[in-house]
Parts: sequence; C-alpha cells; structure tokens
Amino acid sequence: MEPFYDTHAHLTFPDFAEDIPGLIERAQAAGITRIISIGTDLESSQSAVALAEAHAPVYAVVGWHPNDLAAVPDDVAPALRELCGHAKVVAIGETGIDHFRLPSGNGGSVADDEA
Repeated sequence: MEPFYDTHAHLTFPDFAEDIPGLIERAQAAGITRIISIGTDLESSQSAVALAEAHAPVYAVVGWHPNDLAAVPDDVAPALRELCGHAKVVAIGETGIDHFRLPSGNGGSVADDEA
C-alpha cells in the first residue's frame, strides 16, 4: 500500500487528549500511515514533539499561529529553533499570513505582513 499522510492534524487540541492511541489506531485502519501534528504556539509545539516521540506514526510541525502574534514572547525563537532540531520535526508551520481567517480589521496591516 502507498503511504498516505494526514499532513495537518492538531492532536494537541483538548478534543483528542483522551484518545490519542485510539485515534492513531483508527487512522491506521483507514490507511493513514503517518500523522503530522501541528503546533500553534510553543506549548502545543512541545506537545506535538512529545506525541511524536511517544507514537511512531506521528511527526511534528512547530511554529506559532499568525492570529496569536500579540502573545508571542520575545524569547520564543530560540525554543522553537531547538525543537526544529528534533528528529521527528518535519517542518515549520502555522507561520504564514492567514488573510483568510484574520479577525476583521487586521488584514493587510504592516504587523500582519511582517509576521
């Protein structure tokens, strides 16, 4: 069977916390061979890496969601860089300019574009 990846899962969201092993089992039964769990801030990025360490089919993406730029601590970059060195981190994500979902009135500002 060809590998089939779920490339954008948020396994660190509370909705999934109680059943990660079951979720992975059901995904594999459906033919999904890898799941990429996306971090949206430092804490969820760290959690995505921990899930990847604990579950062979899970890989992690680390980053900070553009809608939450106001909450980014000044010292977050070194911590995210360190996570990027982990063997199961496959990308940096949730870092683009999310014009589609930016709260009204925020799209197109210099701060949004520099994110």
